[in-house]
Amino acid sequence: LFHGWGQLELGEGHIKRAEALFRRGTAAGRGSVSDIAFLWHSLGAVLTRQRRHAEALAAFQSGLALHADSSQLLLGSAVAHANLANSLAARRSFLAAVRADPYHAQAWRAWGDHEARAGRGARARKLYLQGLIRCRQHAPLWRAAARLERRDGNVARARALLERGVAACDGAREVATDARATDRAQADVAQLLMSWAAIEM
Repeated sequence: LFHGWGQLELGEGHIKRAEALFRRGTAAGRGSVSDIAFLWHSLGAVLTRQRRHAEALAAFQSGLALHADSSQLLLGSAVAHANLANSLAARRSFLAAVRADPYHAQAWRAWGDHEARAGRGARARKLYLQGLIRCRQHAPLWRAAARLERRDGNVARARALLERGVAACDGAREVATDARATDRAQADVAQLLMSWAAIEM
């Protein structure tokens, strides 16, 4: 109840109301362990959006105390550590997140982005490609990998990545089983084509 209500408020742009509801849900402690851990994740995400990174980290860690192998909570913790400039702790959490779920595309991308911002292009490139081996239809991962190549002056490599991404995501559109999946795949292809067009301009 608290989670659904909080998400509704968040969708309406009422971030403080959502935060209050997620806090009430975690304090109530009702539902399964995974339900409560999910509330902690949502609270951490809301706090991250407000740049309250220390509080966000505490929320994610509270969730991990209940659900230690949650890839989403581990990713949240990694991002919070990164935002607090705790690079070593961030890497440990990123690693734990992809170990908990090797198919968590957002974790691979966020870890790669972290390394790219730190100037570790080779490491970022390896992480993006490891993610793409497992998550071939995740458009943001293709775009991140291509962005790194373009930043480093490897335009041909960036173009090739975007071309492969379009093919992979277009394949997802062709096998989509419902309208939402079709729309998502079409949006992914459009984003990749826009990135590709930007290279050619």
